[in-house]
Amino acid sequence: MTALTIYLPKIRIKPILISTFPALILYGLSILFSSCPAYGDQALLKKGVKNYKNSKYRKAAYYFYEAKRSDPDSAEAGMAAYALKTIRDSRSLMQHMEEDEAVFRADINNDELAMDLSERHYGFAKKLISNPITYPIFPELHLKKAIELNPDNTNARMALGDIYYKIGDYQSALQEYENILSYDPGDLRAYEMAGRSAVGSGYFTKADILYRQLLAKIGNDGERYDAKKIGKIKRIIDALPVTYPEVERFLRDGNIEKAESILKDRVDLNPSDHIAKTALARVYLEKGNKKLAEGFLKEALISSPAYTVAHFYLARIYYASRDYENSINEYAVFKDEIGALPIIRGDLKKIYMHSMYRLSEIYFMLREHDECRNQIEEILKADPQEQDAHYNLGVYYYVCEHDRSKAYKSFAKTVEINPANETGKAAKYAIEFMRNNPDSRFTPDLSFIYDF
Repeated sequence: MTALTIYLPKIRIKPILISTFPALILYGLSILFSSCPAYGDQALLKKGVKNYKNSKYRKAAYYFYEAKRSDPDSAEAGMAAYALKTIRDSRSLMQHMEEDEAVFRADINNDELAMDLSERHYGFAKKLISNPITYPIFPELHLKKAIELNPDNTNARMALGDIYYKIGDYQSALQEYENILSYDPGDLRAYEMAGRSAVGSGYFTKADILYRQLLAKIGNDGERYDAKKIGKIKRIIDALPVTYPEVERFLRDGNIEKAESILKDRVDLNPSDHIAKTALARVYLEKGNKKLAEGFLKEALISSPAYTVAHFYLARIYYASRDYENSINEYAVFKDEIGALPIIRGDLKKIYMHSMYRLSEIYFMLREHDECRNQIEEILKADPQEQDAHYNLGVYYYVCEHDRSKAYKSFAKTVEINPANETGKAAKYAIEFMRNNPDSRFTPDLSFIYDF
């Protein structure tokens, strides 16, 4: 397994549903923190956000009004209009906060006022979050101000972590949840959300530690964590594809001998080390010794029957050996266990998709058509823009069901996604063949596209 890469969400200019928070970082965040020069309505919006951040709401309102007026149809104007409405709808509350913060800046040792202002910022952020549509930057600014005024405000830290988690900024979320644990080591929700965020960040070893700490902290807290919830946490721990970072670096760099030496030492020290045995299997796969690799994988699964990485590589060995029945079983276990994780993204998502691609291909070869279609549909459910899956679905409809209409739609969707790459070209060929050959019993050279 290669090292996991963190893919940052794309920046877009759109309001979003606060209840769902799709995994993207909004344009407002980039405007606030970008060092790039801004022009026109963007410059006005940037000034408005800067003043809002500093609790100068009346001045911010002026800039938001000018930004809205500058280009009424622009995305910047939409954000400015939202900010302006927010200030106007809570004019009295925000005016008092602005005035009281001016007082506090003149008397920064006034702890009572600091704590009061912190709670007001937290309360206003909650109000913004409860709205059906919002830009996360505004509750984020209030929560950061609440924490600045009172670092012990763990409610504000939790809310800020939740915002980051919901927009897909898992590393920032993890930082906030861990900050909470430094103030309150007994906060069970912070442990759980930190574990989820670590999974989203690809930090599986850290996630393993956090979830195990959560289990240790739960104790007899049966009111919040019943047997079902505890079982779910244990399943997540089992499913985590934990690896040894040092070994991963050597494997990535092609230093197979060094990786092998380290892993052998680990196994000598702990014969039950399923992670080391699985990594050793990968070493021997690199060396072309499938039999030895298979043996280590089976030993790893004796020590840890749910270890996902071992199931994945064992499935690949069985596939290469044309032992399709066992390959199906291993891929299915891998897919089922990974599906228990709260977040699947990055390289983990790639190998998760790989398992479904491979399963669909095997079922296609075995003429188990319903299972084949189910796997392809699961891929498209996980990612509706997965081009190869659309192409494979077209092949399935044409070859297995002789349904020209559905096949044509799938191939057309394939071309729509990217007409220039190899998959798009193959779909164009399939469409052209269908147009020139109306009888679907005459099958062209259509086969699943599969590249891993």
